[in-house]
Amino acid sequence: LANLNKLSMLGRGAGVLLWIQLQKATTDMMDSSFRNNLQAQVCFRVASRLAAASLFGEAKDLEIDPTRLRRGQCIYYDDATGETVYLQGHMRQE
Repeated sequence: LANLNKLSMLGRGAGVLLWIQLQKATTDMMDSSFRNNLQAQVCFRVASRLAAASLFGEAKDLEIDPTRLRRGQCIYYDDATGETVYLQGHMRQE
């Protein structure tokens, strides 16, 4: 984990984008120093608002309930601008 923290710091300084995917993005699963080096966060549908709160801080401020996101929808938070954007990905018919 210490190497991952160092890699994230070096990557952010060099402008390298790291794509990290976690099933449970809580502070007991990753260090806060590592989390602070991530430039953006994406949240798909989650089981509870508490899970979204662990990612965004305060889930009550979100316009769309993260437990009710439809297939292909996600919430994108840009750490550089502090903006939250709601996205709908293209979904092909099965």
